[in-house]
Amino acid sequence: MKKYILFSLLVLVPLFIYMHSFYDAYITWDDGVQVYENSEVKNFGFESFKIILSSNTAGMYQPLTSICFGILASIYGVSSAFTFHVFSFVVHILNTFLVYFLGIRLFKKNKLKAFLLALLFTSQPMSIDAVSWVSATSTLLFSLFFLISLHCYILFLEKENQKQYLFSVLAFFLGCLCKVQIIPLVGVLFLIDFLLDKPLLNKKMWLQKIPYLFIAFIFGLVALSFRSVTLVATSALEYNKVYFALNQFIGYVIELVSLPHYALLRSNEWILHGQAFLFFILGVGVYCFRKNKLFVFGVLFFLMNLVLQTTLFSKFNNPYGRRYVYVAGLGVWIAILSFNYKKRHIYIASLFILFQVLAAKATSVGRSANSELFVSLSSVKTKEQLGSTDFSAYAFEHHAKTINGYDFSPELSASSGLNNLGIVMARFGFIDFAEICFIKNDSFESEDNLVQLFLFKDIEKAETYLLKSFKNRPNSFDLCIKLGYVYLKTNAIKAEGYFKRAIAINPNSAIGYMNLGVINSKKNKPKAEEYFLKALTLDSKNIKLLKNLGVFYKETNPEKSEQYYKQAKLVVQKNNWN
Repeated sequence: MKKYILFSLLVLVPLFIYMHSFYDAYITWDDGVQVYENSEVKNFGFESFKIILSSNTAGMYQPLTSICFGILASIYGVSSAFTFHVFSFVVHILNTFLVYFLGIRLFKKNKLKAFLLALLFTSQPMSIDAVSWVSATSTLLFSLFFLISLHCYILFLEKENQKQYLFSVLAFFLGCLCKVQIIPLVGVLFLIDFLLDKPLLNKKMWLQKIPYLFIAFIFGLVALSFRSVTLVATSALEYNKVYFALNQFIGYVIELVSLPHYALLRSNEWILHGQAFLFFILGVGVYCFRKNKLFVFGVLFFLMNLVLQTTLFSKFNNPYGRRYVYVAGLGVWIAILSFNYKKRHIYIASLFILFQVLAAKATSVGRSANSELFVSLSSVKTKEQLGSTDFSAYAFEHHAKTINGYDFSPELSASSGLNNLGIVMARFGFIDFAEICFIKNDSFESEDNLVQLFLFKDIEKAETYLLKSFKNRPNSFDLCIKLGYVYLKTNAIKAEGYFKRAIAINPNSAIGYMNLGVINSKKNKPKAEEYFLKALTLDSKNIKLLKNLGVFYKETNPEKSEQYYKQAKLVVQKNNWN
């Protein structure tokens, strides 16, 4: 009976959290491309099936996910997102039970710890996007096959059952068809060998990994050939990509275990330095507790499953996507539960889980409210209609009853939610409305958004907001680079000054040197060449830099010019960047 109560809780708790999301509408970002505007999904059949297998969706190769969408669409249509949300929830429940059974094996049949692991997994607030966003169904599906493959591999090692090995390889293959984010599973298999005291250098153990490595290699190439990167350039990062990746790892851990709204603090410079230091502490912890194999397993499981989503391998518009932690977060909970606890610790854990469930519920409800906002805004055509829109139900920290024209309530003006509202307005093309939201928010984040809003639309306004931000943050590498861009065509002397200041702040970035080369390319060619070549030593795969070098040498050294153009073309082909 006790077993059935535990299983019931593993269904009822996530149902309590996500029941609101069943009625969420589609979200503007990606849902259209992936579902309701996707002709292959809407008109799913044999021809669509062939097209899906040989093409990408939203720049990603995930044919099995699109096939699942197509099957659902052929039965229930795409007019409502309800069916797709229910499907996501069912997959999440399956994943929860797979995590429970994984916990039974990892914790040597300790059912309480296995239950806590599953409960922590199913209720973590950072999973909300993965479960509630239709486009993130690929994350749920690859996680399903990830967990199945892991289970089968463990059974294969324990019982030497070849069928389980074949099932594991097949599940990995199917997971790759859902999303290539499953690829780190190959590394996790070596961790399982380590945990089960298998000889890591044994030839037989390595031969067993060959099918996984082969599949991972093929799908990695396929993903690179389809992947379309249209995200923010690395000039937006003021820190070395390795340093920032350390921050991503620790930032996710802190948000996962303690602060649901920790994201609001992450842009603080001291927080960033503190997170990098905490990564060093984590390394010390792994060394100190190295005899606790499960702790080491958990930490490395987390790092392996997250590494592809850090700045070490990817470029981001948003470097902290919560859905990336859906599977990776398991490693954190495994590491925490790897120690022996007394009864009073279980009570503390129960309170923490209760807090987490309520936080997840609040996040889910808030997301549902914002979903309604997107639906209502999608029908807005004029500023007058926008002015009469009731924003009172939507998930900002403080709410205005209504926003008539541009008249904001004091509560909303003081809210960080106003910045979010500005972002939404900008997405829907209401630039002047977004501008007022950002101005009234009066934060560094809103200052940056104001600059971004006008940088390619209204240079004079962008200059005004940049100079205002620069007064507050004169040592910002990003602001210096943007000011240099603004003055590049109108005031070369000012542009040169800002690029030189950027170099002084971050001498390891190629961006400043490259632009100084551009500025000097007509008036001082030897100096320009010096700047270009310095930039090349810092970033030899920068496409813009290689093209600029091609232009620079076009008249004086055609052979060298052609060489740089070819290098740029090779980088484009390799990364599929446009």
